[in-house]
Amino acid sequence: MQLRETVRLTKEAMKDLKDELDHLRLVRRREVADMLNESRENDQASADDAPYDPARDELAFVEGRIAELEQLLAHAEILEGGSKDGRVGLGSTVVVEDQRGKARTFRVVSSVETDPAEGKVSNASPVGKALLGASAGDVVTVKAPAGVQQLTVREVR
Repeated sequence: MQLRETVRLTKEAMKDLKDELDHLRLVRRREVADMLNESRENDQASADDAPYDPARDELAFVEGRIAELEQLLAHAEILEGGSKDGRVGLGSTVVVEDQRGKARTFRVVSSVETDPAEGKVSNASPVGKALLGASAGDVVTVKAPAGVQQLTVREVR
């Protein structure tokens, strides 16, 4: 992951990414180093390197993820959540109502912290794109792979 531009993250996402980075550096690296040492000891009596490969692969994964997080955090800026002018922006929480009258709540976030199960939608997703700039009372059109849907914005915070 080669970042050249600023990534805007919520405070929660920044904390979660820093926690993950700390865990990888302080805990997971040691666990994988122990796995490697154990694999090397077991391989000395055997010409077969097969048990060694998964540990090396895991080390490569851990080191790659550490590098990715370091790069991301180096270009991250904390996003002040919420709407300042009543319009949906990055970090806004939005209550919408679909055409059947079902209310749903979304938080518009960067693609780094997207989690649809928690109602966090990316600003680059069809829903996120449609909501950006909308105000309470607006009807937005979401053009998604499942079809076109109308959402009425009930609240922006």
